[in-house]
Amino acid sequence: MFISRIRLIGLMLACVVLGAASMAVYEGLVSERHGSRRGGHASQRLMAELSTELRLSQDQKGQLGYILEKSRQQMVELNRSMRSRFRQIREESRERIRGILSAEQTERFNRVVQKWDERRRKRSIDKQDSVGVGQKSDG
Repeated sequence: MFISRIRLIGLMLACVVLGAASMAVYEGLVSERHGSRRGGHASQRLMAELSTELRLSQDQKGQLGYILEKSRQQMVELNRSMRSRFRQIREESRERIRGILSAEQTERFNRVVQKWDERRRKRSIDKQDSVGVGQKSDG
């Protein structure tokens, strides 16, 4: 019974630590994507902070670097696939809307959609222009 409690507490603690580390990785990726205000890449800051706070060995630092890079790659891929699915849903919705409109309304709707798409493209270009040196935009 006592050992079970210790294992349960250990498991809960491990979950909290993993959750915090996952959030730190996510925040680091978001910070990298939108530009860092403090200088340097967020993953480098995260690595330095965890190395110091956890007193990681060189081997652990290497493993952490690998984990962080793999997580970053997975999140970038997830972002791309979600973006693709979002576009698909948007286009399907537009087609369903066109299906309930008269010919005149469809023409007007298409003009509105064209304005929306132009604004989205402009925001995307502006976002790419605002990405810092040495960083790339995934959006």
